Amino acid sequence: SFFFLPNIYRLLNFHYFLSLSGCYVINLFYVLICKILYALFRCFLLIFSHLAILLQLLAKVKDSGISTCIESNASLPSIKDIAEYIDYLIVDFKHYDEEIHKKWVGVSNKSVKENIEYFLSNGRQIHIRIPVVNGVNDNPFGFIDYFKKLETSSAIFEFLAYHEYGKDKWKQCGLTYAMQNADISTDCYKQTINKFYTFTFFIN
Repeated sequence: SFFFLPNIYRLLNFHYFLSLSGCYVINLFYVLICKILYALFRCFLLIFSHLAILLQLLAKVKDSGISTCIESNASLPSIKDIAEYIDYLIVDFKHYDEEIHKKWVGVSNKSVKENIEYFLSNGRQIHIRIPVVNGVNDNPFGFIDYFKKLETSSAIFEFLAYHEYGKDKWKQCGLTYAMQNADISTDCYKQTINKFYTFTFFIN
């Protein structure tokens, strides 16, 4: 796969020929496409090389009789490929609805849900953490409706109250803190846990 890299560099350098011919618009478009392809290739190479290393490491650790635990946002579909080497998965689950998840997180939750459902359906131990954010996911019934359709005997649920401890750091960096009034009251946090608990889910 590394033979592909020099060819990308040749493509990037080819824009000089285009500029000499006066094709400035084509030149800029061509360079942009090449740079995008190169960035995508590097991301692909990075992800799968790290996955291969992780797979080898987990396999050796398991062979040595050591239990394994991974903490992840579970957004990579490839987690299922190494599931047999993971004894305990800790995963953040921010929202059950895909469109709302996209709105607040910026990406789909499809892979996250697929990985969670895979671990649950196979009885693999999973620790599901749900950050409770005011006005975003503080109504537990959506989570309840989602999880009660699944076999959750191998799962532990943990609710994390949203806080704004990092707000001052954003201001110091000259950035706008986008989450307004997102911290959740103690009473609302307790109510969320109690409602969830009534459906016999195991909460940490």
